[in-house]
Amino acid sequence: MKFLQISILIGLYIHVISFGCTTQQRSIEPPVRALKCSLGILLMNDKGEHSDMKSSFLLYEYEDYRIFQIPVELTQSDIFIDKNGDFIRDSAYSVGTAYRYIINKKGANHDQYYFHVDSLPRLTAVDSFLKQQTVYNMQTGLANLFATSRLVSSEWSEGKKALFEQYLTTMKRDSTYADSTILYYRKDLDDYVMSLSNRLDSAKGIKLSLVRLIYRRWPLERYAGRAQQKEILVGIEPVGVENKADILKLVEKFEKYEKD
Repeated sequence: MKFLQISILIGLYIHVISFGCTTQQRSIEPPVRALKCSLGILLMNDKGEHSDMKSSFLLYEYEDYRIFQIPVELTQSDIFIDKNGDFIRDSAYSVGTAYRYIINKKGANHDQYYFHVDSLPRLTAVDSFLKQQTVYNMQTGLANLFATSRLVSSEWSEGKKALFEQYLTTMKRDSTYADSTILYYRKDLDDYVMSLSNRLDSAKGIKLSLVRLIYRRWPLERYAGRAQQKEILVGIEPVGVENKADILKLVEKFEKYEKD
């Protein structure tokens, strides 16, 4: 009986070790991380009237891959005609959102574009997409920040997990230069490859997450004598991955068609 008890204990011990190894292997599986990349423009005229424009897309990082999930608004148009078949009016309205995907892998010969997760790919160039995205043009825009502005306030918060800085422009060469720039940094971005400014990330030891460009008086070319305030917000924010299976499926398809 004692021999049986020892055998059972040994069996349980080996099972626990095996389970622990399996758990450890799963824990080191490369993670899929996601960032929401956003652009916002807020305008206010002399009458105090506000208008704003917003756009965003998701960036997934997985090993050497970058997967861009781009929202596309789906619209439907209704055309109204009278009993004689003559046009009266038409109307367009939103019927939902679809998502397109661009996949880029470091060192790959081509990038791939997917109309949806289950579609066949077509070759594309991710650079054409990135050139149109303000979030990817901040490296250049912030390059001269130290030369044209002075730091007026700097404050750490949340136990050194966040940094807030405000710069005042001292050398405004034209109306494209903001009057002031506010920068927000976040420690929870350290594991991401994406960067709004490699130079600022390195200088501060924490990653830049949001840029606010504030224009106190921005001239309106269309309306002589009038001006309005403008604010541009460009940011990246960690978000949860709700469609990991789809992202990994796209990676598998990329590898398959890259070999063909």
